[in-house]
Amino acid sequence: MTEDPDNVWDRIKDLKGIDQFITKNWDYWHLMKFVTGYERWKLHEVRGMSEMDTINYTIPQTLRAFGFPTQFVYIDPKPLGVARYEWVVSLPDYIAEKLKSEFGDKIIIGQANKFGLYLVKDGLLKDGIEKIFGFSGAAFIGKNGEIGSMLVPTFSFYYLRK
Repeated sequence: MTEDPDNVWDRIKDLKGIDQFITKNWDYWHLMKFVTGYERWKLHEVRGMSEMDTINYTIPQTLRAFGFPTQFVYIDPKPLGVARYEWVVSLPDYIAEKLKSEFGDKIIIGQANKFGLYLVKDGLLKDGIEKIFGFSGAAFIGKNGEIGSMLVPTFSFYYLRK
């Protein structure tokens, strides 16, 4: 890619990865990536916003506003330098089925066809992840008016075995 920097985007599009597969088979994946990218870059414009704020609040809520059901996936143990959890988005049945047939057991598709960054099995195994769980986010207002968040377990559990 560094040898031909003017054509990096074309070379990325030609790879045979998960993102390229979904991009070629589901038009709304472009919208999902746009919404996510827009909100991710907003953290540089909004003073005090961190990556965890975008994971917790802006990205999932904005995706939901555009009609993409979301949930959180929690990993254990957490490798250094990564968030303990990340959001996932629900895929249409036909995309989830095509994805499973193309990538087999290299990926994990959760309940309601949930899929995201923390559901790529090869990467999880390389990072030493032993368990993954599905969670829904919740916010609360404390006695002094402070706003906090927590992860609420749902019935969506994923188990990863080595």
